Amino acid sequence: NFYVGPGSLTFQPGCVIKYTNNATMLVYGSLSFPDTFQTPVFTSVHDNAFGETLPGSTGNPTLTGTALWVYYVNFNTTVQNARIRWAQRAIQYDVNPGVYITHTLQRSLLEHCNVGVYANLQNATLVLNQVEKQDVTTPITCPGYPYYPCGTIYGTINQTPFYTEKSFAGLDGDDGSIIPDTMGAIGPNHFLTTTTSGKIAVFDRTNGNKLNEQWLKSFLEVPTAADPRVWYDHDSERWVVSGMYSAGDTVVVKVSLSSSASLDTNNWRRYAVTFTLGENEGPDFPTLGIDANGIYLSTQVRGSGPDRAGYKVWALKKPDVYSNPQYQPPAPLTVTAEELDTWCIQPAYNFDASPVGGYAWFVAKGPASGNLGGQIYFRRLQWNGANPEWVGDWQAVAGSYRDYYDIPQKTDTNSVLLAPHKDGTALELGNLGSRLMTAVIRNGYLWTCHHVGLDGTDGDYDGFTADRSAVQWFKLQVGTGDLTYSAHGRIYDPASSNPYWYHFPSLNVNAAGDLLVGFSGSRATEYIGAFFRGRKANGTWMTRPGLVQAGRGAWTSDGWGDYSATSMDPSDDSFWTIQEYTDPVPELPWGTWITQVKASP
Repeated sequence: NFYVGPGSLTFQPGCVIKYTNNATMLVYGSLSFPDTFQTPVFTSVHDNAFGETLPGSTGNPTLTGTALWVYYVNFNTTVQNARIRWAQRAIQYDVNPGVYITHTLQRSLLEHCNVGVYANLQNATLVLNQVEKQDVTTPITCPGYPYYPCGTIYGTINQTPFYTEKSFAGLDGDDGSIIPDTMGAIGPNHFLTTTTSGKIAVFDRTNGNKLNEQWLKSFLEVPTAADPRVWYDHDSERWVVSGMYSAGDTVVVKVSLSSSASLDTNNWRRYAVTFTLGENEGPDFPTLGIDANGIYLSTQVRGSGPDRAGYKVWALKKPDVYSNPQYQPPAPLTVTAEELDTWCIQPAYNFDASPVGGYAWFVAKGPASGNLGGQIYFRRLQWNGANPEWVGDWQAVAGSYRDYYDIPQKTDTNSVLLAPHKDGTALELGNLGSRLMTAVIRNGYLWTCHHVGLDGTDGDYDGFTADRSAVQWFKLQVGTGDLTYSAHGRIYDPASSNPYWYHFPSLNVNAAGDLLVGFSGSRATEYIGAFFRGRKANGTWMTRPGLVQAGRGAWTSDGWGDYSATSMDPSDDSFWTIQEYTDPVPELPWGTWITQVKASP
């Protein structure tokens, strides 16, 4: 047990407090909690989902005592932005008779507790504001409950719309990568993850144990590897991994021969797609999509300096790619820079068993125009026997969604939007620009996202200096011949000062139409952390971003990982997101964290 008082107790953003079995923190002094999404976490010593894994941890949390016991103080207190897990009682308030004070509990999440709030208030008042619960047996109780009142309580404790289930560490900076570029996906038994220029690894999805790993270049069988992508193909129950030979003219696709993610060479088949490069040209930022008919790749062809020489698109026919070891991918389709002015083409992962019209869909963001952000463009591909063919030209999606600051792509001569964070070099968001990050199709709608700039607190851009970045998502209806705008929105911090900057997002959608977005976030007073936010199919959002892992150290590069990954569980259609955060160990400046998120009924 631990006792604090009568002096003040201050909790810093992202602090993690771990308790042994039945231990209690008793407070009889003043409390100070930060205004943060990188919430202080109170949990069991055996809970490895937050902070460091401590010696002796079993990984199976047991109940602590009372995580925070506010003990007979005679002044108002405020507990806010707290996440309390695995406690017999999350918070207990004891107040002497005749003491007229007000305790406030706000913007907090109580998880896996027998009792949420034990309120021995007497003549005092408790105000509950945006307090949520998950797996809490008794949300509120008191000594005389249910026969005598608990005191005066305003507000309720509501079920959180999205909650974390599994949560464990992924790869970190000891794999030699300078920038994480997080990537991964969930399968029936494993989580398969990789980082650019680093390693590829398989984790047991039930306990988070790393089962095996190897260098990505060895797995792809190239001298140097970069920009990997990973999907689990639900339709065919196979894994698909792509990456490029960063110094050459080759993009590699490897497909598993089973639903296992084992890295054993007998479990994988390799296909290499090559293309002719001009002088000073090279591949960059390959992307990966899947539907019931094929596997799709798009690769930017970089010219000298910041110039783009166009794009190459490959389509690999299923089931040939899975069943025929001698299968030869067709020649690439070419998209010139004149046809489409963009920095990235995203082929969609289509969950629908019968794609509308049998088409594969590709999306990209066009250039900005004045104060208007770039339009979304789309194009269709169809199969003529074993041959892929474009259908029509690139077309723009009409709609009123362009009131955002389109972050320019950084060149050697310009510097664009800088996202602040604590004790480090500001992130250069122009290293990625506002290119689209991911694209998925579910139930006849295509969803995609990117990060954009805003000015002020109203969620749009009025032509002034951008003072924060936001995650922007789109929902586009898939027709037989086009994509039609349905909805869009932004995840942003409306604070008037020191706002969070949200960046590097990914998303996915379950069969019910619920949306989950994973992303990085930082502000001037906090390290770079990892977050998610969910939206139910009826339009109801989580009230605040959920914490995946708090940033825990300085980041001294102006670049951050270009990738982010959110995938769907083939077993129960829950979400799994892998995100990156800063680590305090100088030799391991970053880490990745794998989190399963479920939507509440």
